[in-house]
Amino acid sequence: MSALHDVVNMFTNFLSYAFRSSSRLWPGNIIAAILISRFIYVGARSRCSFVGWAFPKDTYRLPSHRTDLKLFALGQALSAIGFFKLVAATTAVAAIMAEVVGSVAPMGPALGVVPLTIALVVTVDFTTYWVHRLHHDQKQLWPFHSVHHSAEVRTPFTVYRKHPVYDLISTASKGVLGGLAQGLLLAVAVDSISFQRSRV
Repeated sequence: MSALHDVVNMFTNFLSYAFRSSSRLWPGNIIAAILISRFIYVGARSRCSFVGWAFPKDTYRLPSHRTDLKLFALGQALSAIGFFKLVAATTAVAAIMAEVVGSVAPMGPALGVVPLTIALVVTVDFTTYWVHRLHHDQKQLWPFHSVHHSAEVRTPFTVYRKHPVYDLISTASKGVLGGLAQGLLLAVAVDSISFQRSRV
């Protein structure tokens, strides 16, 4: 009975993670997409039903879609158990960078919460762009990212069509690059930083 309980908990955790509010498969996002699709459907004046137009059976029967589902399940399961957090070093790198730069350079005036947040979001987005671009430009990285571009059809699950190694490299790269940028920004734009190390 305990084993069954553990399996149910694991499955429940998987579902809550896979369909969390930040997921593109969150019910609110799906409902919004259906409403937008309905609006487009009316304008398209299609002869088939809305369900048949928005969810064509042939698309969901293709091997490409089954591959999407498999990679989605694998990626979400690895994320749910914290596999990618092993290389998510953003916070640690940012703290080290801020401490090093802060010790040799005077801190500037505080930017304030809103400007600092905007600067950090732009920094992270810029990092995400370059990590993605490197996967396109570097022949050593392209095979892992090419999986994402190999879909024959697109469904709500296609966005999760990613090789686990791509996610691992992407998380590690964004962690290091984003952490360096964030640490530098914090060191020169915040009037004071408190570093506290937990005692184990």
